[in-house]
Amino acid sequence: MAPASPETRSLARVSAGEPLPLLFFADGYRFPDVYHTTRLLTPDPIIALEEVEELVVVASSLEEGRARAESRATQVRNANEFGAQELASKNVIGTALDAAIIKNLLDERGVHRVAVPPYFPIGLAERLRAGGVELVVATDLPERRRAKRPDEVEAIEAAQRATEDAWRAGIDAIRRATVRPDATLELDGAVFTAERLRAIVETVLLERGYASDGAICAPGPQSANPHQIGTGPLHANEPIVMDIFPQHKKSRYWADMTRTVSKGAPAPEIRKMYDIVMRAQDAGIKALRPGVTGREVHELVEDIIWTAGYDTLRPGQQRNPADQTPRGFIHGTGHGVGLEIHELPNINRQGIKPLIAGDVVTIEPGIYDPKIGGVRLEDMLVITADGGADYAAGLCARRVGAVRTAFGMQGTGLVSYAAALLILGRWPTVESGQVPFAVVLGVLGVISVSALYRALALGPIAVVAPVVASYVAITVLLVVVFLGERLSAAQAIAAGVVFVGVVATSTDGRELRATLGRPVPGVRIGLIATIGFGIWGALFAIATRAYDWTVMILLLRMTSFVFVGTYILTRRIDLRAFRDRRALAQATTVGVLDTLANALFGLGIATGFASITATGSGAYPIVPAILGVAALRERLAPNQYAGIAILVLGLLALGAAS
Repeated sequence: MAPASPETRSLARVSAGEPLPLLFFADGYRFPDVYHTTRLLTPDPIIALEEVEELVVVASSLEEGRARAESRATQVRNANEFGAQELASKNVIGTALDAAIIKNLLDERGVHRVAVPPYFPIGLAERLRAGGVELVVATDLPERRRAKRPDEVEAIEAAQRATEDAWRAGIDAIRRATVRPDATLELDGAVFTAERLRAIVETVLLERGYASDGAICAPGPQSANPHQIGTGPLHANEPIVMDIFPQHKKSRYWADMTRTVSKGAPAPEIRKMYDIVMRAQDAGIKALRPGVTGREVHELVEDIIWTAGYDTLRPGQQRNPADQTPRGFIHGTGHGVGLEIHELPNINRQGIKPLIAGDVVTIEPGIYDPKIGGVRLEDMLVITADGGADYAAGLCARRVGAVRTAFGMQGTGLVSYAAALLILGRWPTVESGQVPFAVVLGVLGVISVSALYRALALGPIAVVAPVVASYVAITVLLVVVFLGERLSAAQAIAAGVVFVGVVATSTDGRELRATLGRPVPGVRIGLIATIGFGIWGALFAIATRAYDWTVMILLLRMTSFVFVGTYILTRRIDLRAFRDRRALAQATTVGVLDTLANALFGLGIATGFASITATGSGAYPIVPAILGVAALRERLAPNQYAGIAILVLGLLALGAAS
């Protein structure tokens, strides 16, 4: 996935396709387009004018300082510069004052024709038109927000994590509840109601900085109405639809997740509905990829539900057309999520535009029967260049999450390595002195690997991978200090060339001014992996000089697997994501390749200079960088392509010098 740069500017387009400067007069709280463009939240309207390379924000003295500190504006101007104080002293107020300030701004910039959003105030528009400004309604604003930047994906994922925490708190309460003789649930001595369950969920969200306006906790027959908020007592053996959709108060990004649960075994028909909904959701998720339309995904889901014996809203998919009672699958399959809970793209009959890389969408089929209740399952997904993946670790992390990827990688790596030792008759003898090294290496490796996978998931891959590869500088420094190695002049020069290549590859020259000191989230998290791997490499080199490297790899794999597994158990992380065979295959590939890399690293250290081996391991970013460009269509700056070339030359020189 290669979302647009945070600093990318795009002129609004009118119906004829003509690009125009875009004029806003609105606040960022109620109008997501304003916040998306300016990154400034104000309770009152601001004036913002977006041109090709500039974004001008005109603010009051009250908001000017914050606008300079927080907004993306290339210029922040005080309203008094355009006559606000002078006009107010002449009793020009309200819409007339706002129109005069905007007119003065446009005149200063020589702009007489602008695009405005559909919600631009009509009274203000009439005054500007009377003053000679031509206004054209922009048609592309929802499209501008579709392809999510890495920082947006990070904010949405944070909202999703909070949603999962809140849901788990609700599930814990349902689990603790007891069942009265009449099947009513009781919690802490009182009837457990939908209202109490919702309060538990929303309290967790509030504590994490999220607003939740009416999380759905609909029990029994109420769950047959998809947006019934839920009231009254909960009962055993009935479905409870929990649809949680919080918005972070600061980032403004939403999450949306639905689960259907039951205290005790539900009726067989509910169980059947659940299985069909899950099958339909899995198929819908599998169908997501750039180029497919939301309508195509929706109709695929409809067909599965119809074939299983339930009605849908598609003409011809009702078994008794005379019965107008809503039943079966009675809504769209999904929708976009971002600064609005429902935004483009549509995953329904109206979804006629192809999906694109960077879209964040939900897949949420449901089946509803007014007599017994309903079942709905909903998950959010990011559309990437190959339908939800990049390659190996990055692909798996984007599909199932960094922690699950780490668990899958450690498990498959351990099994494959142990099997190889047994087949080769090389099963080693463990010495007590190796255990402390293995524990420290295991913990450090888990933290570093999880940070790497998280960084790869955020991307861009072609930048994150080389940045993390710069860990070799830390490893070499520590090895030289603690193992007393000395490099030849030629080796030192070649290693220096490698480092120059890493630095050049990790810096986007096009955005250097804008991003200096503010690296994208993937790079920020990648730096944690860089430090961790740097220390890990040096410690592994020290341990390998003292003990057999085959034993060290086996032990550190075992300890890593135990640590990740313990974390997953304590956090109750669901591993059913690995039912997706692609995700399982990707985790297996990562585990095998990573273990092979450990073995080659250990062999290199045992047979030569640890510093040379560590520096040579910096070659790995070349592969993901190339794959990021070729497979994911990530576009790098010219200096980054040059950086990859420098890195390759440095590694070749290092090999020749060694």
